[in-house]
Amino acid sequence: MTAFRRPKRILTVLVAGSVAALAMAGDLVAHQDIELQVAALTRRIAADPNDPNLFEKRADLHRAHGEWALALADYDRALTLDPDRAGSHVGRSSALHATGKEKEALEAAGHAVTLEPENPAGHLARARALAALGDAGAADKAFSRSTALHPRPSPDLFTEHSSALLNQSPPDRSRALEVLEAGIAAIGPIVTLVSPALDLQLATGDPEGALALWDRLPPVLATTPNWLLRRAEILAALRRVPEARQTYQSARETISKLPERRRKTAAMAELLARIERSLTDLDGPAALPPGEAP
Repeated sequence: MTAFRRPKRILTVLVAGSVAALAMAGDLVAHQDIELQVAALTRRIAADPNDPNLFEKRADLHRAHGEWALALADYDRALTLDPDRAGSHVGRSSALHATGKEKEALEAAGHAVTLEPENPAGHLARARALAALGDAGAADKAFSRSTALHPRPSPDLFTEHSSALLNQSPPDRSRALEVLEAGIAAIGPIVTLVSPALDLQLATGDPEGALALWDRLPPVLATTPNWLLRRAEILAALRRVPEARQTYQSARETISKLPERRRKTAAMAELLARIERSLTDLDGPAALPPGEAP
């Protein structure tokens, strides 16, 4: 038996190594691509040193590459040539925010919003600086304005806004949940929005709301072990013990039917352990709300 298993283990190691190598190769290609674009823009700038658009484009590439000082130098040059470039003010704000210079980032974002009040990027840059400076109310409004102006807001806009509300002192869980629910209404019940929304509904003592949201999941998600476990935990919080037990058992059975290579992963083993612990505790004090005696 051992002789037959070795090739499989060797193949697994080789495949894992190949995946890692491909990822590294992808990063290298992206790095080289940026360097080639920067070099091309540098040649164009040498031929036309008074074109602010070229400096802004090169600044954007430096910023994407994390070269903050180079990015700021190019944004400054673009703005020297054309002070009314809202895009350069936004990029400058983002670079300053990345380096922790939040007051300067807020000022730059303010210039962008003044120049182009309907541009969502300027409001987003302003929101990030305000959140970092601790001005929670103004940041909330700026995030909302950016989302409202965006023709097709991405899930990241809603999750970033929600995270900012949770990171403020004190955290505003109710408002953070409102933001996520707005995202779900706009985009649909996708994992990146539903998962944190469920957590917040449970944290704010609304398991009924969490269950209603779970029921909106697409069937392809609702039948997976992870999401069956989430449903069981919600049912347990509602003290609907028979339904919770049945759902935990469904999650366990779903895992048992997975291909061996998926069933034997560390993540799936931990999931199964959680299910078993929950089944053991289901009828005990752990199933009761915090502070309530059995």
